[in-house]
Amino acid sequence: MQKNSKLYLLYLLCMVYTFSNAQINISGTVHNEMNEPVINADVFIANTTIFTKTSNDGSFRLQNMAKGTELILVVSSLDYETFYKNLALNNSLENFQIKLRDKKDLRDVVVYAFGQESWKKWKEIFTRTFIGTGKFADQCKIINPKDLLLQYNDRTKILRVRSKKPLQISNKALGYDIVFDIVNYNYNTETQELSYIGFPYFQDSKGSKKAIKRHKQNRAIAYNGSIMQFIRLLYNHRLQEEGYILLNEQPRKEKIFNPLKARYINHLANSKNKIPKDSLAFYESIKNQPDSTYKLVRDSVSVSEILKTENHNNYLQLKSRILVQYQRVTYSDLEMKTKPQLWQYGSSISGLELRDHTRITIYPNGSYSDPDKLMMSGIWAKTETVSTLLPLDYKE
Repeated sequence: MQKNSKLYLLYLLCMVYTFSNAQINISGTVHNEMNEPVINADVFIANTTIFTKTSNDGSFRLQNMAKGTELILVVSSLDYETFYKNLALNNSLENFQIKLRDKKDLRDVVVYAFGQESWKKWKEIFTRTFIGTGKFADQCKIINPKDLLLQYNDRTKILRVRSKKPLQISNKALGYDIVFDIVNYNYNTETQELSYIGFPYFQDSKGSKKAIKRHKQNRAIAYNGSIMQFIRLLYNHRLQEEGYILLNEQPRKEKIFNPLKARYINHLANSKNKIPKDSLAFYESIKNQPDSTYKLVRDSVSVSEILKTENHNNYLQLKSRILVQYQRVTYSDLEMKTKPQLWQYGSSISGLELRDHTRITIYPNGSYSDPDKLMMSGIWAKTETVSTLLPLDYKE
């Protein structure tokens, strides 16, 4: 029996970025532990296209961000541990001082317990689960795979992946060059549960007018039916009008009509002493059959049951697993996102549940807090991969 894979999108830790009209800036300097300026370090807002590099004196400046924004500022440089910090921007941040710590030697962390052929095998598993398996994934390549550090624990069945350098990823289908600073990745080959923490930033890749048009079309396909679209629509109470249906599966007791039991029950009671022993055992087995059973029944769920508003914040609250059905996806769209094609034409169903049955804060751009609590199965476990990943400042 095939296990139901689940996806824990921990990279969404970096996906807290909202929009308003007021624009503010962040500026500062980056130094190491010796108080020397760190030159040419990547400075960016995680999971967006907002990016710069430090100058010769370690200074940087990020511009035109929305006032009231909640975001994660990331600084990444070779030989140093990645710096990241949650920021709530009510005013511009000037002269922001950042100190990078020396990176630990990853060779002490990752043990190579297999040869070249095994390394190739685990690299393929990592690529399939991280990049994806659809037609978009066929056009999404890791440029520096030799920087991957792989470790597989045969006892726990967990594949762990780190990287000596940020992964350079080219997504020709969506028209993005992605730099993905992957902090940690864990995949259980037995349960198919995946979790990873990382900080990507996006740059539009160059191309002809025809290529740019194709990128725009593919981005729309990636967006429609995605967790980003779902969260955005949920926040704005627009799920139903955009083709989403919420369902839950509850066990319901149902009576069983057994014609043999109805026929022989009275005969068994009135003729017990006259029935041969073999026939009596047969009748007794019919008599002991249950009169009812429990079946999983799907009931509709209203938005008000899962969307809660308190103190001007919106929350996704789930007491149990729900099913999310998106009716506007086509077979060809699913084929672009993932393969093999296992779903009925015109329908896309994902499972959604929260660890510990708690709640998470959601934001209008499609991001959410505490991503380690959100578990996805079904379509989203297959399609929410790097090959379909869009930046938070993506606009429909």
